[in-house]
Amino acid sequence: MDVQMTDASIGRSSETIMSDRDLVKTVRSLDQTGPGANGENIDRVWKQLTSANQSPFSAAEESVLRWLLKVMKTNNDEAETIRRFPLTWRILGCAFQRIPLFSLAKSLADRKFMAVLQQTLKGVAKPSTGSEKTSDSKSKKRKRTSTATFQLHSLKSFEGCLGTGEAIFCALKTLLARLDPAAQWSAHDRMGAEHIKALFAQPATDVVEYLGPLLSICDSSLAVSDPEPFEAQESWVRVFSSTWELHLQGSADALEVATHFSRTSFSILGKIKQRQDVEDSVARLWARDLDRFLQRNLVLPARSAYLNRSDLEVVIRAFEMVKSNASASVPILYSMVSAAPRVVGGLTTAKAEDAWMQEVFKMSERMIKQLSSDRKSQAMSAVLEEAITNKSRIALDDLRMVCNNYAIAGSPSETDWRLLSLVAKCDADVFLQSEEGLQLFDQLCDRITAAGAEADEATMRDLIESLITGFESARDLSTFLQKWFAQLSKFEDKALRFGDRPVWFTRVHRNSTLIDGIEKSLTTKQIVSLLQWVESHENLRPAAVLTFLNTIASAITKDDFADAVGTQLSDLALKVWSSSKTPSDIRSLRWRIVSKTVSWLDYERATALWDKVQADLTKALQKAKFDDEDTCEALECAYYFWLAMYPDGRDQTDLASLLSSFIERLLKKVKFEDLQGLFGAPGLSSIDTSDVPRFCSEFPLAASRLVALLAKSSGTLPDYLQRMLSEKVSQNSKTQLANVFHAVVSNENNFCNRKLAGGVVDYAIEILMNISGKSSPWAEERSRVIMVELSRMPDESITRQQRERLMGILVPKVQAAEKIELANWHLVLGLFVKIMRRPTFYPNMSFSDLQDIANSLAPLCDGSDSTTALGLSQLLYQLVTATARQMNDHQEWRTQYFGKVSTLLKDLAGDGSCVQMTLLKALLVVVLPEAGSKEKVAVFDIDETASALGSLIQDTLSGFAKAWRKQKVEKTLVNRVLIALDAAEALPEAVVKQMKVKVSQLEESSQQAISSGYFSGWKLQSFLIKRFPSKVANPQPTSFGQLFSSASSAPLPSGPAPDPLADFNRQTVLEDTVDAAMAGLDYNGKVQYVQNLLAGVQTDAASQAGPSSEGQLLAIHRVVSQMTEAPAGLEKCKTFDLATAHGTLIRYLAQTKTVREFVRTAEVLQQLLDVKSNAMTQWNIEATLSTVAVIVADDPGHLLVASSSVYQWLCKLMEVIIKKHRLRLEGHYHILVTTLEALLGALTPHPSSSAQHKASASLSAKHAAQFTRLVTLICEPAAAAVSRVQHLSALDSATDAAKRSAGRHMYLVLMAYVKMQLDVDVPRDVREALEPGMNSIFNITPLEVRKILNDSMDTSGRAILREMYKRYTKFGKWSGV
Repeated sequence: MDVQMTDASIGRSSETIMSDRDLVKTVRSLDQTGPGANGENIDRVWKQLTSANQSPFSAAEESVLRWLLKVMKTNNDEAETIRRFPLTWRILGCAFQRIPLFSLAKSLADRKFMAVLQQTLKGVAKPSTGSEKTSDSKSKKRKRTSTATFQLHSLKSFEGCLGTGEAIFCALKTLLARLDPAAQWSAHDRMGAEHIKALFAQPATDVVEYLGPLLSICDSSLAVSDPEPFEAQESWVRVFSSTWELHLQGSADALEVATHFSRTSFSILGKIKQRQDVEDSVARLWARDLDRFLQRNLVLPARSAYLNRSDLEVVIRAFEMVKSNASASVPILYSMVSAAPRVVGGLTTAKAEDAWMQEVFKMSERMIKQLSSDRKSQAMSAVLEEAITNKSRIALDDLRMVCNNYAIAGSPSETDWRLLSLVAKCDADVFLQSEEGLQLFDQLCDRITAAGAEADEATMRDLIESLITGFESARDLSTFLQKWFAQLSKFEDKALRFGDRPVWFTRVHRNSTLIDGIEKSLTTKQIVSLLQWVESHENLRPAAVLTFLNTIASAITKDDFADAVGTQLSDLALKVWSSSKTPSDIRSLRWRIVSKTVSWLDYERATALWDKVQADLTKALQKAKFDDEDTCEALECAYYFWLAMYPDGRDQTDLASLLSSFIERLLKKVKFEDLQGLFGAPGLSSIDTSDVPRFCSEFPLAASRLVALLAKSSGTLPDYLQRMLSEKVSQNSKTQLANVFHAVVSNENNFCNRKLAGGVVDYAIEILMNISGKSSPWAEERSRVIMVELSRMPDESITRQQRERLMGILVPKVQAAEKIELANWHLVLGLFVKIMRRPTFYPNMSFSDLQDIANSLAPLCDGSDSTTALGLSQLLYQLVTATARQMNDHQEWRTQYFGKVSTLLKDLAGDGSCVQMTLLKALLVVVLPEAGSKEKVAVFDIDETASALGSLIQDTLSGFAKAWRKQKVEKTLVNRVLIALDAAEALPEAVVKQMKVKVSQLEESSQQAISSGYFSGWKLQSFLIKRFPSKVANPQPTSFGQLFSSASSAPLPSGPAPDPLADFNRQTVLEDTVDAAMAGLDYNGKVQYVQNLLAGVQTDAASQAGPSSEGQLLAIHRVVSQMTEAPAGLEKCKTFDLATAHGTLIRYLAQTKTVREFVRTAEVLQQLLDVKSNAMTQWNIEATLSTVAVIVADDPGHLLVASSSVYQWLCKLMEVIIKKHRLRLEGHYHILVTTLEALLGALTPHPSSSAQHKASASLSAKHAAQFTRLVTLICEPAAAAVSRVQHLSALDSATDAAKRSAGRHMYLVLMAYVKMQLDVDVPRDVREALEPGMNSIFNITPLEVRKILNDSMDTSGRAILREMYKRYTKFGKWSGV
């Protein structure tokens, strides 16, 4: 046999060949020359290795490897120097990369590589202390610019050992990377890789001898202060763990890990956690890799040993090893144990895991209690924080022990409040449920009382809220309230007037957690008993009573609680009513308690309460001091009393007089312009009573009826409002005036008072009138705010006289203005439209006013983008329409007003502006419906007006076509065309026929604009299709891909395009085009149009052009929505109908590639099944059910995972079938049940990642509720869904018959649900959402079918079914949809 030999060196350069030869010579000379006195020969080998290209031959690399390993395994100084020299390991790493795996395995085995590695690491892990003293060991800072010297004493130093370790890690990383199974191995390489793995496959007792030093090097590297990390330092821990994974597995591996690795590992994790200067990537990856290693090799085996054999040897050994650094290591070890994945199982497994965590906590506590007091508290706090974070339960006895031995072991001044807060947050039951717990709670309360205000505010807030939550969960909140009142009563009122107040008065009073929990946790009887308990005390301290009662009053919001409490709160407050020693802010709470009581009392009891407090309340308001919080609360209390008496109560007049006189004193005593932040917030409902003048000043506007009361007493605009709206008060802030004005006009009680509403508007008009002649109302802040607020007011709140005054002021200002900004035009025109919607005939009203406005708008419309130009044109159209309509209805003034229209038409003979077309359109829209009426003769020539508009539109379109032919389209022309096409909607058909336009040129221009992505092209196309259908090449467009293309619009030759499609609603554009195409079509024509559109969809599906099909689908939806029922006797097409369209779309539904396409297709299908149900056949129903099942089961486009809307639309299709086509399901339940089973299975997918699992879990409950809706529609159908023509003698209802039919089949869905619970872990919220549906199946399933259901299951299934049936009999008696 002939063998052809080829030269492998062909193609290699002569320089490369010479370099390889030099490397071979240098390697062969190493036996004679050795490494050199300073390692120069090793350095030469490294340089030649790095300069030589990698080739198929590796003889030189193998020679270097074998020589180095031979030299390194001897025991002398030269060998140790070579072993420690970093360049040696870098050469080995290069050799690992280049030598084939099979040859590499043989060389490593022959030269005892594992022995060399172990010998090197043992030495490197223990730096020489003598060498370290000579170096700069204080800073331990490496000099990265210098290289390692070939000197043994230098290499033994701390810096030298780290350099050697760095090189070893790099070499091992290279070797392990080549052993990765993901690499493309040949059979020869695979054998070599397995041989190399066998070198590392040693028992754990041997492996720890060289892996322990590796981990020590990692720990030592963290002691270096150089911010620059070592080479590939982030992968060091991964190299360590990957090497460990190659060892021989044994039953004692976890014990070896605990003995040799735990101390160093937790030391590393502690340093990473404490130090901020560790490189982020290094810290993050080391923490992740170490956590993964310890979880897999220490924590999980230790837990398994305990759960299976009650063996704690591994975890005891781990705690013993970290004993020397317990303060940092114990919390980390506990965190790792508590964060381990939970064991899935029943109640027994959960109890066993709880017992495991109790043992771990006890061992942690035994280690921690040996520390000093400060470090002991910090370590225990860290452990409790981890328990809270990982939701690990700690036994109540252990928590009480922590409280007694750590938190409150010393004197009250030495109390560890943070630790107590963590204990309460961990499990507040430690202070409950037993005599010992209640004693501990009493002791805690006494210490809080003794601490006063000295404790940390945030810590005390967390502690108090945790205690409240614990008592609330235990349904024993009344005990906490009683204890709180007892602690409040220990403080004398006089002592509260000075200094900081205790926590009981600051953190508990008005605490939102406590207020929210009172009504949820207490019954009405408990609250009444609690108040009676307070009343039974002989010596009541006013501060304690008022603080306590105010919290109770703030919590009561429900009627049943208010009815039960009645006047108890106010009666208790009256007991401690007058106390001069009580601080004023606490004493003011009596008025708040009375206010709250009055708000729920009936008239008689409110009157009785008023008799008791009348004297004090009157005195408080008459002699009010505007620096006392008592004034704020008294004002609010008086207002509530007035509301209780309103409108005709006994003392209503006295209270109204009292409030009015108080406001008068307020106006005299308080300078509003000096108050900071007055009316700064829109709501004006501030509850902060500390700023008394501001509260009293804002209260009348915040109260619903107080301003109306002041207006009633004054008869005009109240002095209070005049002051608030005055320029002195609001001159510093425009928001202040806006908030005041808005608070007045947004209150419906103010507008019920005609005088008040009129006075406010008159005041606003006065502000506008006072604008100087050269200024504009929209340019100054105050007047602009007034215009904005007037535009927000209801139309009926401004009288005709006021509207005429406003227009008389604003119209001349607009005419006199040289230039008005765009934002101001929107404000002005919007206000004009609002005013002119109602009859308004302002002085000197003339048609020229509208012409002037149009002339002023013309330049702005020409120079703006198209959306702005069309928006201004639309505002002008609304203004002209509203004005012309009311003038046309006025018999006296209409002739004079419209007399100037003829002048306008003459002016347009030359060239009119674009907005003049809008003006003419509005005139035609007003007068055309009445054209030819004998009762109302037109006052201007309608035909001439229409002809003038048609001429303008004709010239504009012709100019547009010419510009496109010459490629000289400008922004002004585009805007003019869009406004002209909008105005063309008002043209009569006769005028359109007389227009001399070249349709072919316009159509060509429209297609060019469409291709460039311009809105004007689509607008022009719609106009041509609607007005000239016979002259257009394609009067029924079927392709809308360019409309929904994501490509950006091309620029015009003169600059950016003013009308890119992205600025407009594409769906509206499509609907306009489709409406124009359908304008002259009958029923069969529309069906034919649907067929043509579907052909485009099928073409897109074949070419997989996703985005383009969306337009066709929307067009089909629009056509079907505009179709009426087919006329009787109409001959239908034999080849295509709506049922055929449904069949095409249902096939396309399964082929869609994007969620958007799927939703659009499903919308059309739902529309056909719902609106055109009579056109559907049995085949359409079955095809829909089958397609839904296939999509859910296979999910060919992976759309179910991509979006939650896919499942929702599948349920919508099912729902419309069940509702509209229920009779067609009879006899076809096997298809329906199969589809329901597929939908049920999709509720618990098996995601490949935790992120997908979290996302799907959040949506599964919502989907389950939709599935339940389908089941209940089947099991409890509406009468309309199942009714049919019956004989008069029929005694059985249609709904009962439908239930019996469904009951013979729906049990299969129940079986599928039971099986699903056996196969996967169904989330709780999904089970809760599905339960009503399963109960409805139980409700219609006959007894004999239930027996079949029970017999068809195994023991596990019966257990689940039995529990479900118990819940059904207890809670689930179905009552219908």
